[in-house]
Amino acid sequence: MATGSVRIFGAALLCGSALADLETPYYAAYSHAETASPPPIWESCDWAWLNDGHCDRLCNFAERNFDGEDCFHNATNCYNLASGADYRGTINATKMGRPCQFWTDQFPNTHSYTTSRYPNGGLGGHNFCRNPLPDDGSTGPWCLVESLEAPMWEYCDVPKPSLAACDQSYLVEKQPMTTLPMNAWSQRFYVYEEAYHYYQVVVPPSVDSIEVVLVRVELLPRV
Repeated sequence: MATGSVRIFGAALLCGSALADLETPYYAAYSHAETASPPPIWESCDWAWLNDGHCDRLCNFAERNFDGEDCFHNATNCYNLASGADYRGTINATKMGRPCQFWTDQFPNTHSYTTSRYPNGGLGGHNFCRNPLPDDGSTGPWCLVESLEAPMWEYCDVPKPSLAACDQSYLVEKQPMTTLPMNAWSQRFYVYEEAYHYYQVVVPPSVDSIEVVLVRVELLPRV
């Protein structure tokens, strides 16, 4: 785990930007004797990551309480929108009975349906059916198929939309946003595994571009 600071600089220069997608989970490398079994993945999950608002692939195991409330295990299959964009249930198979691929995995299918691209889509380190982008014409919850020999994606065998109001506690209406000042260092923040921080900057009309500087302050020992 590391702490860091960020500073925003304004400049009258040609605007440029760079984005880093850190959706793919980090799996630590271990050294073992040939006869030894590698440690289970969930041992890499820090208990502090539970209930942090993001479904962590490393924590989505019974040994880590399925990441608390982050991975939707206690959600129902009730939803109201015809598109299924508000579906947060736990069905993880298609209408053809094929198992779903975890959204954080890039195998067997590579894709761009990540939490960083669709922060309100109910995605993350699970393989439950979702519809993160109903505007593309999809008509219900679907998933990536965990197979190299089947279609890349299929619709899921979920119930029809409910006419009665469903529990919306698992729907994230808007990600928390932190406003950063220009030409000043912000407060420290923690960065770990798949942590996401959302910022906004008020840019004066006279500024043509901005530069973001991230500085690691210290490396904290893992507890």
